[in-house]
Amino acid sequence: MTNRIWRKPLLTLLLMVLTTAACTNGGKIPADGTAAEGGSPPSPSVTHTGGAPADSNGAPNEGGLDGRPGSDGGAANGNAGSDGGTANGNANSDGGTANGNAGSDGGTANGNANSDGGRANGNADSDGGTANGNAGSDGGAPDRPGVSTPEADAGGNTAGSGDPGADPGTAPGTDPGAVSGTVPETGGNGVRDDRPDESDEGLVPYDGVVEHLFFHPLIAYPELAFDGDAMSDGYNNYFTTVPEFKRMLEALYERDFILVDLNDVYEEKKVNGKLKLTKKTMMLPPGKKPLVISIDDLNYYEYMIENGNVFKLVLDEDGNVATWSKTPDGEEIVSRDNEIVPILDLFVEEHPDFSFRGAKGVLALTGYEGVLGYRTQSGSPDRESEIAAAKPVIERLKETGWVFGSHSYGHINVPNVSLTRLKQDTAKWKREVGSLVGDTALFIYPYGARVDPGDAKFDFLVASGYKVLSAVGPTSYTKVQGGAYTMDRRHMDGIALIEQQKTLADLFDPDAVLDRDNRPRSYWEKKPPHKRP
Repeated sequence: MTNRIWRKPLLTLLLMVLTTAACTNGGKIPADGTAAEGGSPPSPSVTHTGGAPADSNGAPNEGGLDGRPGSDGGAANGNAGSDGGTANGNANSDGGTANGNAGSDGGTANGNANSDGGRANGNADSDGGTANGNAGSDGGAPDRPGVSTPEADAGGNTAGSGDPGADPGTAPGTDPGAVSGTVPETGGNGVRDDRPDESDEGLVPYDGVVEHLFFHPLIAYPELAFDGDAMSDGYNNYFTTVPEFKRMLEALYERDFILVDLNDVYEEKKVNGKLKLTKKTMMLPPGKKPLVISIDDLNYYEYMIENGNVFKLVLDEDGNVATWSKTPDGEEIVSRDNEIVPILDLFVEEHPDFSFRGAKGVLALTGYEGVLGYRTQSGSPDRESEIAAAKPVIERLKETGWVFGSHSYGHINVPNVSLTRLKQDTAKWKREVGSLVGDTALFIYPYGARVDPGDAKFDFLVASGYKVLSAVGPTSYTKVQGGAYTMDRRHMDGIALIEQQKTLADLFDPDAVLDRDNRPRSYWEKKPPHKRP
């Protein structure tokens, strides 16, 4: 079948992002498929069927509300210190120039150590120059990009980035000595560095499908999500309530699923002196089926905290990851009972055999509105204090089995943007998000929209160190191709629970999971078809 990417209308006000009709090109979304910074997110849905990947014209798209993407790219006349630089960009500019100085992102004719994308021959306005980046530069590999902020493509000048910490360094996963999907004792590649050294005694080989389910942040306050405004339809379509998530966990546990680390589904072996990525035969407890859970946009964008999601992740008085939010009545609360991370943590405490060697899930982050509810993005007025507050939470998440993945910096639609823009976005994610959460080998396509092997953008993502490239589809399709482990994730949301129940029967009884107490009757009683353009 022909796969298409569905998008909702881009409205000028954030509260108009979710409407009942999907968008067309008449929705005024730019040709590259993203909205300008501060606008509404395009809101695609899943159309992929049959378990095979979509063609190069588009891929199955994940449910909407995936964050308001910014328009990436450098401005032709970006000011000194801006992302994108100019023909004579000064020190610390992102994107570099023909004469960019030390510390610039994108490098110069002689890109210096620690620059982002420095190359021996990188020229002004180039995508990071050539393959001769110096030691310590962010992108010592061929075709590593310079950087620019989301706003720049719209023609605006931007403020300097103010890197939160050391540049992430060279592309992850390039150590020729590595023979698996892990990097011991470094926390790099998104891999936990505290996993117990356990033997395979008593385990059995598993070569079947690894189920991968994805969610958006849970609806913590249904009275805000379903208050009848323009956001309500979208929250019904693309989100899950707390009771629904808990019921899913119980059912998945009863059906012998077990959480695994997404970094453990592949391995790299030397073939004729070269590393080759292959699917890994997993060793699991007898009778168990591997399961990966990922959460997209756990950034808590402004629209989320106004419409029923929690505000941020915090550490409670016992050092556990919890949430902080204000109730609709204005009461400030810290809870471990209204978001996926703490709920799953507690579930594994009660059912340790639901997690293989401590694995929990993947947190797929953008960067343009910070991470985990902290406004760590460049230009944020309280950036340094927000970074300081986020770091202990990030470390605790890593300690408790959570790994991080890139969801791009500006929530860009990868098939629709240019290669230049993808390079800029990738470098900025590594600088602003990767510097906080560590390198990762996991790339979670925004909108679930993939590119295929042979596409220069696919090759760039692989060259950037991403070894798992994950889109969205009705089944957990997986295939090793183009030097990466590609897979489709299954969307867990209102559309699936109400309109696509047959696709969930192998996981749980969707009718028993559906939260009829909190979802308005009008959404589920007649089960109207989800209209597409």
